[in-house]
Amino acid sequence: MKKELYIAYGANTNKQAMKIRCPKATPMGTFTLKNFALCFSGVANIKESLGSKVVCSLWEITKECERQLDIFEGFPSLYIKKYIKVEHLNRTAMFYIMADKYKDHPPSQSYLRLIESGYHDFNLPMYQLDRAVGNSLMKTVHD
Repeated sequence: MKKELYIAYGANTNKQAMKIRCPKATPMGTFTLKNFALCFSGVANIKESLGSKVVCSLWEITKECERQLDIFEGFPSLYIKKYIKVEHLNRTAMFYIMADKYKDHPPSQSYLRLIESGYHDFNLPMYQLDRAVGNSLMKTVHD
């Protein structure tokens, strides 16, 4: 069975949650998405941002996993799919990015705790999560 690569930066960094959602997914380590910044529109999102980077979790998934993720991510209305070459593996990886129609606003505390646990699972830098939450709070205050 051919497996695909999947890049996660939000709820799907959490290994326990992924085990429930996609039991056949295998954690592969981390991957840095260049020229993107983490943000929140209630849920995690990334936006193109020249010179920024987001350190993400990297998973190997089956087609069945991808179908489950499509449902979880609200594809194609809430999130759309993007693809990028993972040079060191000579493979293409898929990731989700939110449709442009959603405004920035902070996540709920329970959702944030889920992501924080995932960041600990993969040893992802907490500063990028803290910065994204802070930015979403600032935008909410100024809107």
